[in-house]
Amino acid sequence: MFSTYREIFKKRANSYHSAMTRFPDARRQEFQQAISYLNLSEGSLLCDVPAGGGYLGRFLPTDAGCLFVETSGLFASHCPRDAKHWALQAKLEILPLADNSVTHLLCLAALHHIIEKVRTLSEFRRILTSGGIAVLADVEAGTGTASFLNEFVHRFNSMGHEGLFLDETFLANIDSCGLELIQVHRPTLKWCFPGRDEMTDFCKHLFGLDLAARADVEAGIEEYLGYNEEDSGIKMNWELNYVVVQKPPIQTKTD
Repeated sequence: MFSTYREIFKKRANSYHSAMTRFPDARRQEFQQAISYLNLSEGSLLCDVPAGGGYLGRFLPTDAGCLFVETSGLFASHCPRDAKHWALQAKLEILPLADNSVTHLLCLAALHHIIEKVRTLSEFRRILTSGGIAVLADVEAGTGTASFLNEFVHRFNSMGHEGLFLDETFLANIDSCGLELIQVHRPTLKWCFPGRDEMTDFCKHLFGLDLAARADVEAGIEEYLGYNEEDSGIKMNWELNYVVVQKPPIQTKTD
């Protein structure tokens, strides 16, 4: 049976958070790419949902406010909280936010754990302001990254992994949810590490590979993803589609 995001990270949050705190810059390119599509400016209010442990916070511009929304209590407890950052624990299907309350929204690498994507997209539309921008970043069906997750991770994670990845049906549903598709882009991404040991340790904990030995993890990365060993360290290949959508601006009548 497919497990929801909430169910998965109720059990895996500790391991995932350990990986992200030990290697906070490993996924820097992934986060920075998302921020570049959001085009945040002074006065922007971003909703990061689901936010994990608020890892996006360290890459945000200093003048942008961010609301971190998470289903996992452990993740939510680690999200930044200060004058410009807030955090709350909630269900993804019913966000406890007012209509038209955020100017920007990011959903990073979580949609493949969400079964009712149409319902989630509709909820995103509800909380966005008129003209608000959302970046929906996730793995595309049929890619090497999708195979790594649903074959390799599925085999070596005792909980399994049955991701429902982005496809043409997902893109077609964007319009039916009252959102406008702006662009779809799959940039070249690298996860960066000092060496192979750090790469395999990060992936073992991030993906909950409790059934895998270190040699299994390195072999799986090489087979499904590939990596380059350079003087500056290891660069592991990763793929995400960045789907940029907008809530249509309210049309004003003119004489």
